Amino acid sequence: SYSHLANFFQNVTKKENFVLETEEKMVYASLGLQPKHINSIVDETKLPVRVVLECLYNMEKSGWIRAGSQNYYMKQLKKTD
Repeated sequence: SYSHLANFFQNVTKKENFVLETEEKMVYASLGLQPKHINSIVDETKLPVRVVLECLYNMEKSGWIRAGSQNYYMKQLKKTD
């Protein structure tokens, strides 16, 4: 059976292996525990809106941040899986 290999590859690709890219680090550093609007994040990071949106999406999907109300984002107290 190859189920042990399937489990191995699932574990290798889990979120805890997620590494923030440079642009994501910039976006993450601009966030705090209070919700921040995307326009403020763009102003602070000087990154294009498209890049900021992509970073926010990836970090939210990976449990580093969470969305508050519409277009507001904040850091997670503890990274979720």
